Amino acid sequence: GGFGYGGTSGTHVQSEGGGGSGYYGGGGGHDIGAGGGGSSYISGYEGCSSIDTKLSVSQEEIIHTGSAYHDSGYYFMNTEMKGNNNTGNGKAKITLLSTDNTLEKINYKKKYNYYYSGTTILSGRYQIFSVPTTGTYKIELWGAQGGTYSSILGGLGGYTSGEIELNKGTKLYLYLGSMPGDTSFNNDTGGWNGGGNGYNGSYYGRGGGGSTDIRTTKTTSVSMWNELDSLKSRIMVAAGGGGSSYYSGAYYSTGGSAGGLIGHISEKRGSSGRNDTFQGTGGTQVLGGFYNSNNTLYNGGFGYGGTSGTHAQSEGGGGSGWYGGGGGYDIGAGGGGSSYISGHAGCIGVTSSGTAKADEYSEISDSVSYSGYKFVNTQMIDGSGYPWTTIKSESSSGMPSPISSSIITGNSGNGYAKITYLGS
Repeated sequence: GGFGYGGTSGTHVQSEGGGGSGYYGGGGGHDIGAGGGGSSYISGYEGCSSIDTKLSVSQEEIIHTGSAYHDSGYYFMNTEMKGNNNTGNGKAKITLLSTDNTLEKINYKKKYNYYYSGTTILSGRYQIFSVPTTGTYKIELWGAQGGTYSSILGGLGGYTSGEIELNKGTKLYLYLGSMPGDTSFNNDTGGWNGGGNGYNGSYYGRGGGGSTDIRTTKTTSVSMWNELDSLKSRIMVAAGGGGSSYYSGAYYSTGGSAGGLIGHISEKRGSSGRNDTFQGTGGTQVLGGFYNSNNTLYNGGFGYGGTSGTHAQSEGGGGSGWYGGGGGYDIGAGGGGSSYISGHAGCIGVTSSGTAKADEYSEISDSVSYSGYKFVNTQMIDGSGYPWTTIKSESSSGMPSPISSSIITGNSGNGYAKITYLGS
């Protein structure tokens, strides 16, 4: 499906159903599969993401603002959204409630919510935040979870936040990571925005989760994420978790949680585990994760998780991040990526050529992006719920949920982003 239309079904010899239309339409089925339902939209309804009508020029280049309010200025109040309650054809009713022509005065672009945006779970696209007014903004990012098989979990995504001064008209580019799928044998491809590929040998290895980041330079294509000129412009990154690996109840490994300054190593589980050296380690501020091998294919790197080994069993891919986690080998799972905030003590930024500003952290200038963008009042929490300053906290306090007021250990599913205007 796409923007305003449902997906056409397959053309298998049996029968298939077409996708329902909507804000975005549902997918078409294949081989006796039925069509999925479309999504709904109301301007002003919390959780909806409007499009930028000036920048969206085609079905392939639709740019979301992240705001619930349509940029025409029209919005609804006292909204209600329900599914699965109408039979037959569509209907519409408009009822005059008042002749008062006075519009409610609201700052309808005060809060912006960004959700993973892609035609499939593994093919995302960047989104644009065009600063509506000069002032202070709080930016919050959540990385994606690593791939999961059944109850064998991928590592949970991390959380980063900070406040920053932005000028009206400035454009920032958001790349939201996705979690790989977990419902079929071949879901070993890493999540969008840098998740490393897993490997399905005889059993089930999952890809790493994509990181969520915000950049000052966009890629040349809306669906591309891995160009160096864009990657080096990242000013905040929330890491993704590593992908899991399963052979049997006696042999399996859970993905490493996304990191703060350093990602978590994956963990062997079951009554008989594989050697720890087969587990992917976490990314750091200057290096990708690895496992104990001279084969650099399995190493994570700047902005991407390591690809797993290709042993006869199964392995998990590394989670993406500032630097990605390493891929696993021989039933080893992927390590978590590292997070980054320009201006956060302990982080190490890069120069305009993309090289690390320091081998190890010594002062706050080491953390600041070459672009000059710098956050204050920063917060960094890894996928196991541990806050990080220059070191990891001794206790886990959890992180805010991206979709509710609750506290969660780490982010599950796809990446999220929130931008809140705090005032001039």
